[in-house]
Amino acid sequence: MFYFYADNKKELTRDGEWVLLRTKRFFADLRSAEEKDHNRILVVETDALPNTSSGTKIGSESLHALLDGEVTKTIPVPLEAIRNLSPYLPPSEIVAGGGIITRLKKGKLQVLVIFRRGVWDLPKGKLDKGETIEECALREIREETGIINVSIVQPLNVTVHVYAEDKRFRVKTTHWFEMLTSDNTFAPEEREGIKKVRWMDWKKAEKKLGYKVLRSMLNKSRQLVAVSEED
Repeated sequence: MFYFYADNKKELTRDGEWVLLRTKRFFADLRSAEEKDHNRILVVETDALPNTSSGTKIGSESLHALLDGEVTKTIPVPLEAIRNLSPYLPPSEIVAGGGIITRLKKGKLQVLVIFRRGVWDLPKGKLDKGETIEECALREIREETGIINVSIVQPLNVTVHVYAEDKRFRVKTTHWFEMLTSDNTFAPEEREGIKKVRWMDWKKAEKKLGYKVLRSMLNKSRQLVAVSEED
């Protein structure tokens, strides 16, 4: 989970490897932070925050509680939790749509996965101008896997991950949908670096996907999908 800090002074109050940040300058989304008076916006990874010197754990839930409070004015944050600081890269938002395509095979729930740039992944891609997020997800699934007959069952979870690219710090929010397809012939989109498309048992995919955020998301989505495994 990430919070966005609107830093208006461009100079942090430091205490060794810690900095003091004002609670009222934290925002849960990038757009809200951009509306605040600022010189730069810092991306803070809440799950990377360890125990403070006073022994208080600052994770995503406790940070959220601190930000809602009226008493605490500043909180200590380790420098390592600020993801875009050294060097500073301005954050920019990317919205994407992706699909968790499922089927039952011999009583086991399977999910369609792709092999891209050396790791197992789930099909997804960026929102184009004028698209709805549902249209985006369906288009990207068709482009990356080659399947034609695919439909959305329901929306699932949302993931956020960050990465540096072209002197910007990308904040990518992906909206995931449960989908179904009757197709079994695939055509990997090679220009996107996709080498394979195949069905994989759900439990195996939870372990084999190459990104922690996707493994976690798949685990959390298991109880939400409409298809159920047979005993």
